[in-house]
Amino acid sequence: MRKLSLTQLFPLFLMIAACSQPIKEIKNPQKGKLLNRISCVLKGEKQFLLDSISAPRPSYMQIIQNQDHRLLTFLNEYNSSIYFYDYLTTRFIKKIDFGSETNDIIKPAGYFICGDDSLFMLDKARMDLVVFNKNKIVQRIPLKDSRLKDWPNNYPQYLLSTVNPISKIRGELILIGQLFWSIRQNDITKFHFAAYIDIKQGKVKYYHTYPEQIYGNGVNWEGGLFTSVFYTISPTGQLILSFPPSHSLYLANFYSNSYKSIYGGSNNANTIYSIDYDDTRETPNELCSKSYIGQDVYCAILYDSFRKLYYRFMLAGVPNSSIGNSKEKKVLSIIVMDKDFKYLGESKIGPCGEWNWKNSFVTSEGLNIEYNTPKDFNENYLTFKTFVFKKI
Repeated sequence: MRKLSLTQLFPLFLMIAACSQPIKEIKNPQKGKLLNRISCVLKGEKQFLLDSISAPRPSYMQIIQNQDHRLLTFLNEYNSSIYFYDYLTTRFIKKIDFGSETNDIIKPAGYFICGDDSLFMLDKARMDLVVFNKNKIVQRIPLKDSRLKDWPNNYPQYLLSTVNPISKIRGELILIGQLFWSIRQNDITKFHFAAYIDIKQGKVKYYHTYPEQIYGNGVNWEGGLFTSVFYTISPTGQLILSFPPSHSLYLANFYSNSYKSIYGGSNNANTIYSIDYDDTRETPNELCSKSYIGQDVYCAILYDSFRKLYYRFMLAGVPNSSIGNSKEKKVLSIIVMDKDFKYLGESKIGPCGEWNWKNSFVTSEGLNIEYNTPKDFNENYLTFKTFVFKKI
């Protein structure tokens, strides 16, 4: 058998090294250096009585202010209805049942109520935005080109939630989506995760790419958790974007693919690492989940227009995380920043199994977060705790 010399083997070692995926290491430059100047105060609780076919943790909600009431609405996917409650009194008002028309919507996954008669709803199965007028479908706006077999590599997919809603600004609706796997290097400047929809013309344009310094060079962020995109809109009309593996926030003008990054992290968050698995597209789902659960990651960003504050949510890593661990074991913390993104402090809220951070919103009363009490065995109530943050 022929033996290879070290000189002959060296190029082989280089080839193996070149094929290995790089591990991205995102350090927290302010860890342990920030001063906490605020305290979290529980201000109150609201409970909304549910009917027999509704349950806590609805997938999507919208708060609406009309002339007479401030309304809390939520989507009941089981019966394809939207429920309306008076936020202040918690009294049930009505529900919109889409009836036989809803059979044409395979999977309702979020909505935007625009006045008394108009409603826009995402059909997640067809990837259409469905336009209703007086409870009747009047238009479908496609959010992908069905002729493309690989359309998921070219168009965003949407996991809408209360903290990642459909928004309206300047006569357009904005939907923020994502890619559900790692981004190929040749797509980093091509794939756009935000859809801008002209309401009058029904036309869709796509903007905003993933920051290359986080997601470029084929880094393994597989599984759809690290590639989630969260956003809010600033008082000056900028998109404020929060990416799970980044301690920074990214500020973008509408219709732009350029960003300004600014620190928006936690005093306690550790270095965040990409997934250590060379064959990116074959990364086991269990490894993707373990990486996400075991690390400190960021999620929602909300703006409080009443107090001129930003709230960024962080989910702490589960120590010694194993494949069997659940995301519900991660502990929610709220990072508070002023209108210029200056760090004011942060507070630990509790485990995600009790605090459904995806259903969070701001009112004049404070920051509302859905709380799932272990005592409500029969799931009779949709419960929110309201927090305010005061200077120490």
